[in-house]
Amino acid sequence: LAAGKFLFGLVKDAQKLRKEFGFTLIEATKLTAAIKAASFAGKAFLLDAEDVEDTFKALARTFGEVNLQSVGFSLELARAARNIGLGNNEAVELLATVSAATGQSKDLALNTIETIAGLARAEGVAPGVVFKDLATSSELFASFIGRGEENLIKAAAAARKVGLEIGNV
Repeated sequence: LAAGKFLFGLVKDAQKLRKEFGFTLIEATKLTAAIKAASFAGKAFLLDAEDVEDTFKALARTFGEVNLQSVGFSLELARAARNIGLGNNEAVELLATVSAATGQSKDLALNTIETIAGLARAEGVAPGVVFKDLATSSELFASFIGRGEENLIKAAAAARKVGLEIGNV
């Protein structure tokens, strides 16, 4: 009975994914099973089950890649987003900005984001707050990526400490 319920849920979720992205039933079922497995693995990182799926869908809409590797990357990005203090969609947008500005792969762009978050923590401010400030000044942020993000983070942290946003400085 439990196996039947699981399979029914798997096919139902696969149909939703199929309708949203236009997959074949087999592709949608494989991806749905992988998303469920990644969501289960995400519980070890205290992630909600929806986080991995939402991140996967946001990555698919933004980058157009839909494969089993992108499901695994969704788990990594969802965990990083939670640790930085960003929502899943915000994290994907930030990843796209960093990737486009530097020409890096998604993996390297994620490492860059985590490094920048570490710089923000070192300055004594919450990374999520700094990233949200920088998102409002995305052109400024993109211009500094790879050429001095440490100074930009210091400036954003200093601005935040006195109650200003980086765009106002």
